[in-house]
Amino acid sequence: MNISTTKVKQYGSTYKHILMVDSIPVCIVRGSKSLNDCISYLMNGEPILKDGAIMKLLDKLKGGKEE
Repeated sequence: MNISTTKVKQYGSTYKHILMVDSIPVCIVRGSKSLNDCISYLMNGEPILKDGAIMKLLDKLKGGKEE
């Protein structure tokens, strides 16, 4: 699993971070702390994310929910 990030400037807005797995964009997050939380959740399952929709997407990428 190859994880990469890209920082893009949206028109009339702030910078956003795009999380890509195997060069496929998965989600867009606003801050770098949220990006780090998403990457750590994808790698080892911690910390629990505040956004349930992003958690579901990352669980699908991991191959099922780990509990």
